[in-house]
Amino acid sequence: MAAAWRPPRSGARRLAALLLGACLPLAAGADEGGEVHPCREVVVFFEDPAAREPAQRLGEFVCGATRELSLALGLRHNQWARLLLPGSMASWQAVAGPAAGWAAALYTTARRGLVVLRPGLQLSADVERNVTHELVHMLLDRVTAGRLPRWLNEGLAQYLSGDRTRGAPGLPASGDELVALELRWRQPDLDPAERHLDYLRCLALTQRLIERVGQDEVLGQLPAFRHLDGFLEWDLKNRFLRQWLFEDGPVEAGPAAAGQGEEGEDQGGVTKLPLEQLLEEARKKR
Repeated sequence: MAAAWRPPRSGARRLAALLLGACLPLAAGADEGGEVHPCREVVVFFEDPAAREPAQRLGEFVCGATRELSLALGLRHNQWARLLLPGSMASWQAVAGPAAGWAAALYTTARRGLVVLRPGLQLSADVERNVTHELVHMLLDRVTAGRLPRWLNEGLAQYLSGDRTRGAPGLPASGDELVALELRWRQPDLDPAERHLDYLRCLALTQRLIERVGQDEVLGQLPAFRHLDGFLEWDLKNRFLRQWLFEDGPVEAGPAAAGQGEEGEDQGGVTKLPLEQLLEEARKKR
């Protein structure tokens, strides 16, 4: 999940220094926090001086995870990542907001992006999966300029961190229902039980997409989303994702796919083109 960061009233200066200072160390007092740099791309800030060793272990894991995810997403360079270990529940609650009671970690888009962990967590397989989930959100925002549909963002974050599902009740079966799922993510007061089901629906839809098209093909289409805005954003996202999720038969990307003509029309007249080509066509019609 992603959240907008706001400093707590108590300890605001400390957190502001951690976030605004980026790589500037705090004063080295006995009761001060600090930062660790386990590799060139990763920095972990911590408020509690006793958290230095856990911060180092977490950072070492993140170094490997960001390299693997950068490769999977086709990024040319290993991506940088910044993490924060709050020293108190008050700091965590200020960052996490309503999610403070159930989230283990979150990605906030403020201050160029930061992954924040709940205080007191010990590195484990579950924590690694949660951190990887948030790192996926961070990298997807960079690849797509934050323009990926929320349901696909959440679905990929779950899928690439190792989650799988056998299905979910109320799974969208049409483009209109897909739009309804997307719009529900804009409702901050949605019932928690329904929100949980929406997470499962996002994962189930993403699994379907990857099973039909292939993971490499799906991830390879992501950079095209950064060019979508306004009307084109809604029109092409929906057209592109509808055809990949709901059209009958196996989906082949590109106009040269078997059974398609030069314009990418198959025998049933269903357009199945990569997103970049859909975008180019739409701009020509403007």
